[in-house]
Amino acid sequence: MSYPVKIVLFFLLLLVASCETPQVILEEKEDRIQKEIEVNASELTKEAIAISDRLETYIKGYFQNKNGSAIPESLIPLGVDFEQNKDFFIEPFENLDASNQWAVREAATVDLQNVKSGIPDPHVTYLLLGTVLAPFGTKVVIEGDYPYARFFSIQVTAPFDGKSFCANRVMGPTEVSLADVDIDPLPGHVNPFLPGADRGATNRKYRVEIDLAHGDPVGLNPDFKPPYRMEDSKVYGAFLQSQGTGYALYNGKGPWNMGGLWIRYYAPDTDKGPTAGVPLPKIHYELPDGTKYFINSDFSGLLKTANLEQPAAETSEIEPTAPIGPGMGWYKNFGILRGSLEGVYQLNGWVTEANMQKVRNEDLRITGRGEFQPAPHHYEPSATGNNYATYIGRGMSLGRQKVAVLTGQLPTFPDTRGGTPVMETAQLRYFSITGYDVSVFRKTLGSAMHSVMDDEIIIDENRKYIIVYSRPEDRPANATAENGVTWVNWGPTSDQSLTFRWLSVGPEWESSPNPHEEELPYATADLAGSRYDETLLGGNTHTGHLGEYLPKVHYLKKLDFEALGASFRYSDIPEWTD
Repeated sequence: MSYPVKIVLFFLLLLVASCETPQVILEEKEDRIQKEIEVNASELTKEAIAISDRLETYIKGYFQNKNGSAIPESLIPLGVDFEQNKDFFIEPFENLDASNQWAVREAATVDLQNVKSGIPDPHVTYLLLGTVLAPFGTKVVIEGDYPYARFFSIQVTAPFDGKSFCANRVMGPTEVSLADVDIDPLPGHVNPFLPGADRGATNRKYRVEIDLAHGDPVGLNPDFKPPYRMEDSKVYGAFLQSQGTGYALYNGKGPWNMGGLWIRYYAPDTDKGPTAGVPLPKIHYELPDGTKYFINSDFSGLLKTANLEQPAAETSEIEPTAPIGPGMGWYKNFGILRGSLEGVYQLNGWVTEANMQKVRNEDLRITGRGEFQPAPHHYEPSATGNNYATYIGRGMSLGRQKVAVLTGQLPTFPDTRGGTPVMETAQLRYFSITGYDVSVFRKTLGSAMHSVMDDEIIIDENRKYIIVYSRPEDRPANATAENGVTWVNWGPTSDQSLTFRWLSVGPEWESSPNPHEEELPYATADLAGSRYDETLLGGNTHTGHLGEYLPKVHYLKKLDFEALGASFRYSDIPEWTD
């Protein structure tokens, strides 16, 4: 999302949030939006097929020596951002090079002099296909090696149904996913993510096929439902998306856009590097007649945006305001747009039933998603998010000579980064807590200020932890590993959003209670849900749905923490002192 778009979005959020509208009118508006979506779906699908057919005709003409390799701009869906991708062209199969296909953001330790936007987890390497464009009927083939990592997945935009929208390739519907354990190995090869499998196996190749299609995403992918476990390595997706009514706000370039294809490597083994010890996967396309090809472009603009670096913003020390004070717990994310709107309401004290109806209406209008929508449009995950991870966050500020402390209990996980020889089952696959600068007035919106993952968190014999956040100059003398404390540098930006990722691949790496949609659905766990229950996650206690697995937030003076001495327990931490 570009910097000007962030500012426009910010003021739109304020405008929507502050207007007063009677509840009955808002409910009638929701009905109108739903009817418009249903009425327009078939027409949108016809337009999508026409765009696809024109592109396919040109590709076939290229292989018949009637057209050049350069694809005319008139055939690129109107709405594609030519500042991100330009000069589209057809590549013959024999010329393909994986190093020219992927936009890569590597896992790296947080460097406060060079932070990046996009709400990344610094322990994750992200591969985004640089050019995601091909007609319906194309078979997408991905061939690669299973990474040496904690978790690996492939996600693609769902088949086109005309009923969901993705503004600027960011705010949109759930993607179709394949978890590592469900990706079949080639004959004679090993899937190292299976329980008990040899993680060090050198024969570790896979092949995944994605058929690009229009139609019912769940009808085409019967296993496209929680917990997103697929029976085989062939799925249906699409490389074309409608931006709906949101396009005018987000990029203003047109109603269509490319799809998305993501590969994620969580927590690569320490000795394997950020790309997890394997070459980049190679991808090609096949037309129904078997012709092999690829569509590429100059995506240097995308790379520049994705890897823009700036020093972390230095701000004055700010005390937590009342909305993020001692009583505030955590909030589950059900999508980028929905979460942004809810955040504005929550932080300004505007949480009313009428305003939550506005959230539901805006989410439905711009993305086609909502609690009462048919599958897959009522699922928890949203575009660009990991289907297997639940994202739970809250705001927090840090005043002068103060510390923030998280206490909780850490679920079990497969401790893989040191090169564990066998994949073990556990309560979850991965857990991390990351702090973000979420000011819309910075070009690096969503940059990670700090992050700790499960194997970096010090725990006691009962898996209880104490995480202390402060600026380096405010670090308590007793906030040390020897005293059972994980100390984290808060960084120079006072006001941040804390987000923890709870990643499960059920049932082998899942336990109950957990925060996923089967236990915490839209209705009760979303702030704008029809039956929202604050006691599940919204209280700053260990008595909610997750018990002690939900971090409790403490806030106190550096001196008060030091007064605990060198021998203290989890239960000794003061709750909140000004």
